[in-house]
Amino acid sequence: MNVNQTFKKRLISISLTILLGPGVGHLYLKKFKHATALILLSLIFGLHQIWYIFKTSGLQNLSSLSNNDILNTMNNFSSAHPQTMLYFDAVFAAIWAYAVVDSWIKSKSVADTVEKKDIDDNSEDKDENKIV
Repeated sequence: MNVNQTFKKRLISISLTILLGPGVGHLYLKKFKHATALILLSLIFGLHQIWYIFKTSGLQNLSSLSNNDILNTMNNFSSAHPQTMLYFDAVFAAIWAYAVVDSWIKSKSVADTVEKKDIDDNSEDKDENKIV
């Protein structure tokens, strides 16, 4: 795998992570355990954030809420609890940043593995030519 292919793989992986969320770039790299962990971590944290906001707001029946009610609840919570919203944002940004950096690192290891496999395949081809 040449430098352009490695850079392209890294760029696609990071772009997917930035645009679609933590773990998606890892799916592209076929690092399924890391992808699953990051996606579940983001999902659990996001659901916890929503649960906490609605629990604190005192809303009981979410199915009867309109979009405006949900928007008003979120706006009221963020103005009443700015430090909590900052905490939620900082933690989610840290998860996202970790996913981007890890995707960059994993794409390098994937490229090195593919390159090593290509070298091994080429050396086997040379050995086969010597035998014949």
